[in-house]
Amino acid sequence: MTTQGTNPATAQGAFPTSIQGRSPGDWIRMLEQGNTLNRTQAINALGQMGPNARQGMGQLLSALRDPNQQVRTQATQALANLGTQAVPALTSSLSSLDPSTRMGAALALGHMGSSAQAAVPALKNMLNDSNLQVAAHSAQSLWRITGQADQAAPVLARALQSPDLSMRQSALTTLGAMGPAAKAATPALEQALSDADPMMRIRAATTLWRVSGQSQASLQALNLAMTNPNPAIRGAATAALTHIGHGLETNPSGTATGAQALAPVVTSLTGRLNDSDPAVRRE
Repeated sequence: MTTQGTNPATAQGAFPTSIQGRSPGDWIRMLEQGNTLNRTQAINALGQMGPNARQGMGQLLSALRDPNQQVRTQATQALANLGTQAVPALTSSLSSLDPSTRMGAALALGHMGSSAQAAVPALKNMLNDSNLQVAAHSAQSLWRITGQADQAAPVLARALQSPDLSMRQSALTTLGAMGPAAKAATPALEQALSDADPMMRIRAATTLWRVSGQSQASLQALNLAMTNPNPAIRGAATAALTHIGHGLETNPSGTATGAQALAPVVTSLTGRLNDSDPAVRRE
């Protein structure tokens, strides 16, 4: 989850009334009776038909509990494509006893962007959900709908402590997209510089830079990553520093301050010119 969105039904224009010569009813039957592949195909088709597939809303909501993750994920987008007519049912699903349903409903509402404004009060309540994954996805969706990070960022900061790597990655992506509006997450981002996963440490450093504007801690973490024995890690750290350097060149925060901030980046990158791996040197 993770940049602000607009309602797909609005963005994509008119939707077809059939796919591959099959009506919504045909695809709904496939969704109800088919194997995993058929269910995936059916949900994809219903999603393409958008509001014309509204008769399948109940089946798509049920698909949020499907044992297959791909089916569940596609169901969130298909529900979003139904448009604002799905907002009441999705909002109601936020109260489900099933965590997968709550999470999927939150994701679908986030896909709708500003068109799901009516769900904002319910999503705010979900920020305290007992399931951290549900709370984090609700926070992401709240930000996508409102563009406001003040209530969402602290929840995503908590998600950075999750043992689930994918949740930590998703939280970083959204916090990075929030930029300076996510300053409340700065302490958690600084902690994430010590994440057990080396690529997470690099991503945390770049996210911290985006959020704080400048951070000596980010540079230190990236410099350390450039000494990693794995050339892929060194290359990723070098690419991150290059990105930061380009940002400072194009958007310096004042001549003197910008030059001072750029100097250690240049020094770090210069040190990689003699790296044993040619791919790192090219970065």
